[in-house]
Amino acid sequence: MKINELSRLSGINPETIRSYRNKGLLHPVQNKNGYYEYSAADYVSLAYIRKMRGYSFTIEDIGRMYSSRDPEFLLDVFEREKLFLLDQIADLQNRLRFLELEQRHIQESSVIDNIMIMQSIDEKIDFYDLDYFLTNRHASHRLGIYTMMTPTVWIDPDVLNGGFDEEYVPIRIGIGTYRYLLSDLKTEAPASSIIIPNGVCVSQMLEISDMNQIRLEQIQPMISYAKENNCRYLSGTTGYLMNIENRDGTQICHFRIRAVVEKNDYSAV
Repeated sequence: MKINELSRLSGINPETIRSYRNKGLLHPVQNKNGYYEYSAADYVSLAYIRKMRGYSFTIEDIGRMYSSRDPEFLLDVFEREKLFLLDQIADLQNRLRFLELEQRHIQESSVIDNIMIMQSIDEKIDFYDLDYFLTNRHASHRLGIYTMMTPTVWIDPDVLNGGFDEEYVPIRIGIGTYRYLLSDLKTEAPASSIIIPNGVCVSQMLEISDMNQIRLEQIQPMISYAKENNCRYLSGTTGYLMNIENRDGTQICHFRIRAVVEKNDYSAV
């Protein structure tokens, strides 16, 4: 059969068939006119190649399979590919876990009207020394550290407890993660990190366009809660970046901030 007929039967385009032929995986007979005549054996080879490619074996792997009669060699190749797929499955499960965590945070953020009282799930470790991630190469993960982290906002607890009377409040922008995720990053919290203890938190939404300061009135809901309920914030804020909005040419970051008013040992991990 001619190459176009073989292409129709196998579902593999002619150029790919020619490349397989040039790599020695197909053995058609070349006629005097220069054209190749393909046989049923070539169709079998293409079916086998397509099957192996479906398992993500490379053409080089398949070529090595063709050159070996040893079943143990084939088993080793298949075992290596199986382990690779299991590794990918683990990656996908991790991605799903973090995506579901992200969905949970978005859902919690979307229902905040003024403030929300919430229970955190673990200690939050926030990094404001961003050079830490440039100088500590061991703090890596196959999904990327930013998949496991979120930009965060620090506001001093003295401000939240009403000990500030300026119009503008200085803020710090960093990045944070939960304590239990540090084990996945194979790193420890550096001395320069800020630890937000686990516990009952007061939370509110905050729009930030200036990454250095906000107006004091923006965090009035949290300040008022402490005064009205005769309690004190035991930590500064941490944060979760819900989304970024471009509003009339200005970047607006929608953060959910929270601070602890009561420590506890609850864990949802």
